[in-house]
Amino acid sequence: YNDISQRQFGEQPNIYSPVPVEERAARLQAQDLAELMRLHANRRGQMAAEILQSGAVTINAYADDGQLKTTDTIEFDWSEAVVPSTLWNDPAATIFDDLKAVSEKIQSNAGEIPTLAVCGKNIEKYLMNNEEVKNWLMLPNRDNITMMNLQPHFTSPQVRHIGYISALNLELVSYTQTYNDGGQIKPFIEENNIIVGCPGHGKEIHAPITIFQDKNWQTIAAAFVPQYTANDDAQTTALTLYSRYVLVPESLDDWAVIKAMG
Repeated sequence: YNDISQRQFGEQPNIYSPVPVEERAARLQAQDLAELMRLHANRRGQMAAEILQSGAVTINAYADDGQLKTTDTIEFDWSEAVVPSTLWNDPAATIFDDLKAVSEKIQSNAGEIPTLAVCGKNIEKYLMNNEEVKNWLMLPNRDNITMMNLQPHFTSPQVRHIGYISALNLELVSYTQTYNDGGQIKPFIEENNIIVGCPGHGKEIHAPITIFQDKNWQTIAAAFVPQYTANDDAQTTALTLYSRYVLVPESLDDWAVIKAMG
């Protein structure tokens, strides 16, 4: 009740506010739902990044008091992590050859050409400092040699288009989004990793949600199920957002990870 009886930031400082507490309550509930949806999207991104970089995802279950109760790990039989023979912080690293070898490996295993490389934030720096890449870009007729074109620019917050390697039909995109892991900020994509793969594969599965509502158990088939509860005695309301979400790769041969720094 205290949250809705107080005037919100920016509300007119009149003696009698024209905004009733019912409207404040609706606004706060809408803000809470939007925040829970953002947190869920953040978690989905974290799960996808874990699977793509390690072939596994860890799921933690918490009790109502916030204490960790159990941990489960979903593992796929995936082991396509590649460490270059020469680390990419070395200007003499064979970055193009490393990317070509991974692309050819995916083509051989999956029967499809990988067209997207999602990079950690340090990959662009390694490309720009690489001697072979710099030599190609310095050629006067570089637009005609059809090897690569690097024109880094931001396309949206946390997403930066690095360039296109036409010789491999491979688009390079840097993704620097982060998440909060128990108070520690971590990147979705490790700073020295580059994920090479075939986009558009795989699927999302949302299992039905079973909740106790109106004195009965109810099963709802939906991606997200919000539940509002109220306590008349305590004069409080609460919002919980339920989702049973799992990522399913279409094929374990569709992607590989290059660990540029080992």
